[in-house]
Amino acid sequence: MTLAEIPDESADWMRRECTEAPPFEIVPYAPEHLRDLLLQPMQAELGAFIAAGDFAEKVALAGPAWTALDFGLPIACAGFTFPWEGRAIAWAALGDCGSRMLRVTRAVRIALDRCPAARVECQVKAEFAPGLRWAAALGFSRECLMPRFYGGEDFWSYVILK
Repeated sequence: MTLAEIPDESADWMRRECTEAPPFEIVPYAPEHLRDLLLQPMQAELGAFIAAGDFAEKVALAGPAWTALDFGLPIACAGFTFPWEGRAIAWAALGDCGSRMLRVTRAVRIALDRCPAARVECQVKAEFAPGLRWAAALGFSRECLMPRFYGGEDFWSYVILK
């Protein structure tokens, strides 16, 4: 028996709860998405930084960005900043994407393909193996190690050249 076949009127609330928000969608970024995102453990230290100031608002003004929602809740935010013409810096803040990770990856690949910059960069913590694998899966090539890049930690710089 499916949810739609349940005759009891008490199930009406459940039908509404299950259909009001689409299960997965990509929407334009809004600052509250980043503030509401439960960050993955390797990005958890960004939570205090995001909460302490107006970072979420600055990201909204820095360039195009999007949010992946799962049943209306943010699971990933990503976008670009453009320091100068021809150069973009891709950024992403991820929560627990779980079974939605492939769909998030596909959406980011589409954004990367449509990005007008000739050079798209991203930086990943050197010891964060899942982030390094994701950068490669997105089509980035490893460029160089950046010692003590942020918070005294080493990062790898990745690039897509078009």
